[in-house]
Amino acid sequence: MYIKVTLLTSVLILMGMATSARQSEVTETGGVLDQYVAEALAANLTLKQENLAYEQSLQSLAQSKALFMPSAGISATYSLAQGGRKISFPIGDLLNPVYTTLNQLTDSQQFPQVNNEEIQFLPNRFHETKLRVVQPLFNSDIWYGYKAQQQMVTVQQAKRQAYETQLKGTVREAYFSYLQSVEAIRIYESSLNLLDEQVRVTQSFFDAQLVTKDAVYNAQLERSKMDTQLNDARKNEHLARAFFNFLLNKELDAEIEVDSQFSGDFALPQAIVENSGNLTELALQQRNELQQVQQAQEATNYLVKLNEANRIMPNLAVIGDLGYQGFDYKFNGDQQFSMLIFSLQWDLFKGGARKAKYQSAVLQKTTLETQEEQLKKQIELQVIQAYEEARSAANNLSSAEYALKTSESAFKITQSRFQQNQVLPLEFQQSQLNYTNARLSYSIAKYNLLKSVNEVDKVISSL
Repeated sequence: MYIKVTLLTSVLILMGMATSARQSEVTETGGVLDQYVAEALAANLTLKQENLAYEQSLQSLAQSKALFMPSAGISATYSLAQGGRKISFPIGDLLNPVYTTLNQLTDSQQFPQVNNEEIQFLPNRFHETKLRVVQPLFNSDIWYGYKAQQQMVTVQQAKRQAYETQLKGTVREAYFSYLQSVEAIRIYESSLNLLDEQVRVTQSFFDAQLVTKDAVYNAQLERSKMDTQLNDARKNEHLARAFFNFLLNKELDAEIEVDSQFSGDFALPQAIVENSGNLTELALQQRNELQQVQQAQEATNYLVKLNEANRIMPNLAVIGDLGYQGFDYKFNGDQQFSMLIFSLQWDLFKGGARKAKYQSAVLQKTTLETQEEQLKKQIELQVIQAYEEARSAANNLSSAEYALKTSESAFKITQSRFQQNQVLPLEFQQSQLNYTNARLSYSIAKYNLLKSVNEVDKVISSL
């Protein structure tokens, strides 16, 4: 029983494995491949790095949000000073004549003489211990920086999802390559058994003097060629196994379970008829890479607004101080103080730096817009290529199916006649070779179809 591929089916399969209906079916069946994909998503080291980068972006967003809240901190200073600049205060010269006159008038010594003072500018044994609370009232840097960071979180999320889709597609393709190598080994082993039988029968014909010795040599030669091809197939199986396990971050020689839905013949999934135009529209809606660029544009737009606001708007904050200040380390009512400060900062001129930053943000936004247009064209091209590859793979599978059926029928007839010595050994070898090649071509076409449909899923981000 073979796969039935018609012209309508070649269009139907293009959305197969990509529609939500198929996705729900796969989830319900819980196939082996889906379990492997889940393992890859859980164990892949690069995806873990992307998850960590996403978590870091969330923490950066939390930091940006915290800037809206008041900040409080305690600061304490205690200074010891000696020398430095001084100021002379002639308080004695000013008061002593007055005090002398008063003493004479009162005939007493109630007013003592006062020495002149020298006061140094650097305070000695002076402390200031305070609690400072700062609350931004209006700050364009904080507001637009927070909005830009919100978009950067979305950018990182889209980047992570894009890699996740890429990983799913790569794991599925690697799995199909492994199944193809396993099936190739099975075909070569089966053909080798047929060649062993041919060598035996040809030898019996030679012993009965029905054929010459060269027929035996030719049969042995074909058997040797098939053995070489089998060794190559086993090598390819080992390489495919190693690569698949590498994607899952497992031991490279770990056993791989074969999913029954892909072994032997398989039924094509039922899907809605779509064309490349619909697929392109779907890809433009779902591709995470495009969402990543678009969100980066939004983030850059806020940076443009931030730099524009810095050119025309001030920053306003309120500051509250409560603490103790004075000589010697004391905490009493004489040293206690409180202060409320309203701070306004408005940079009027910075040598053109603000204008340059603004222009740089505008250019960055324009660059991202250009990247978006280029990415859209690339996505359209990828969809067309995947669509045509899927159509070609479906047609090739149909041809391979027909070739397999005819070569199998021809081989069975030739084999029966060969056992009755009614055909030449070379004719039997050619028939057997045609049948083996047809089986290999059918297997290759089958898995190429699966790979091409998987590629359609990948380019429209439906995995």
